[in-house]
Amino acid sequence: MFALIVGSMYLYPYDTVKVPSACKDSASIGSNMTTYGNLIHTSFLLQQSKTTMQLQFIRPDYKIPQIGSGELLTSNAKSAVVVIIDYNNGNFNSTLYLVNKGDNSTITEMSFSNDFLAATIRNNVLYVYNGGLGYFLNPSSGEPINKIFSIDNYRDVSVTGDNAIIQTTAIIAGLYAGGSFFDEPSLNFTTVAYGCLIL
Repeated sequence: MFALIVGSMYLYPYDTVKVPSACKDSASIGSNMTTYGNLIHTSFLLQQSKTTMQLQFIRPDYKIPQIGSGELLTSNAKSAVVVIIDYNNGNFNSTLYLVNKGDNSTITEMSFSNDFLAATIRNNVLYVYNGGLGYFLNPSSGEPINKIFSIDNYRDVSVTGDNAIIQTTAIIAGLYAGGSFFDEPSLNFTTVAYGCLIL
């Protein structure tokens, strides 16, 4: 039964964006330049529709004291989620910072070997995905959310040639350690890939 539930999650609709290799132009980081990708909507029965969408090169203008400037991915009233990317590295290694808005102090940080990141805050949970790996954190403390299990329809990033396909929506459900059920049927992420921001 559990396998059936998990398997059926992948049939639920989701959106992805095909990010082109043009986003790897690190000289355009911080500019007002745009490029174009394909928004791919996958519906039930895995039918797809595609539309062209504009992608913005990231503009790292969120200053973290004693660390540097990064791109704001998501925030709530108290916390900001900021990513700093190493443009000198061909993989665009990245570090994600959870920042206290009150005093600009760093609550926690996470390092990744690429910049394939998706993040959102919903119902006092920070959801961060790097490729197919998901992290559920308390946005005030940075501590992992205490849960027994969770299932979702978030897929790993697909790289074909110089293009990357990254998911921008997801459905997540599970059980907290205290026994209560959680269900997020329509999460929308701010994502970044190859130095381009997808809102």
